Amino acid sequence: MYFTRNKIINIIGVSCGIIFFTLFIYSQEQVEIRNISIPEDLRTQARSILGFKSKLSDNENPDSYEKKPSDSSNECSKFLEDQVWRKNRIKSICEARPEYNATQSSILYLEKKNLAYCKHGKVASTTLSSEIIQLLGLMKPKYSIGRESNKAIHQLKQNTIYPMLRRTTENKDWSFKRDLVKNSMSFSVVRHPLSRIVSLFKDKILETEMKQRSFRESRMEILKKYGNLSFTSLVKFVIKELKEKCSVAGCQGVNGHFFPQYMKCDYCRMPYKYILKLETFHRDLLCMGKIEKIDFREIQENPTQQKNELSTSELLNSLPKHIYEDLVRVLTPDLEMFGYLPETYRELNSSSPTSE
Repeated sequence: MYFTRNKIINIIGVSCGIIFFTLFIYSQEQVEIRNISIPEDLRTQARSILGFKSKLSDNENPDSYEKKPSDSSNECSKFLEDQVWRKNRIKSICEARPEYNATQSSILYLEKKNLAYCKHGKVASTTLSSEIIQLLGLMKPKYSIGRESNKAIHQLKQNTIYPMLRRTTENKDWSFKRDLVKNSMSFSVVRHPLSRIVSLFKDKILETEMKQRSFRESRMEILKKYGNLSFTSLVKFVIKELKEKCSVAGCQGVNGHFFPQYMKCDYCRMPYKYILKLETFHRDLLCMGKIEKIDFREIQENPTQQKNELSTSELLNSLPKHIYEDLVRVLTPDLEMFGYLPETYRELNSSSPTSE
């Protein structure tokens, strides 16, 4: 076959273009992968997530909880797109991580609304309790925003709401719960596990009087073991508890305020209709209610918001480097399953400005 000089030049040009484009795409993928900087001993564990293109699925701003979106069709269309991403993410991780399968399923069921909910401590549980209270017509004028309303709602949810919601599923096997989840308006709410630990510190250490019962035993244990109630002491306590009390078989005796999210709701087997995220909670709750025709009114904001000026990044960056890496290590399953990046608030390879 005879090739003119111009044809040869064209072929070479096209070939170079293809090679350049391929190298460009590859370099972009490597940039994305390098941005997920994980300690060397975590790389084997985390390798599977690199292939799943970890991302902040909703363009999530970790500090955007208080920003309410407008009630528009575009917002709910995006919400439905995010549902596909979140469920595919969970499915992929469940297939890649057999050890994340067959975990606990603490399902709460509201028969009046055919609503099934799997809750986590420090993940909008108080806000959702207030929603259930108003759905049941138990809301009173005194349940407005404020310290007294928080106390009243807390007592009502502990003494009335949670026992009632557990009654249907208590002592039932996983197949019963799975069928219930499958045939109801079922959902669960998750959050970045690192910000969850910060929220625990703000709510149960900084803003809670020592005499109060909530988290009291853990506070006393932290104080006895580490000599203070600093954020670093809380993190050391959490790491110790998760390392000593959690295994592939589950966690025994771990406080519900930091019980691993992936172990609490059996995400690999429970076909939740919706997976909400705290980072986009207002939009998610609004759209879920709109689609399902449930009158969520957002009558109470999360009481742990705006309690002090310390940001999540500031607190996490105050940790010594090795402690921060240990925290990421024990929280890796939650990071993987729900598509959160370990470097959302702090670079893993950065040194702490302080040491303890």
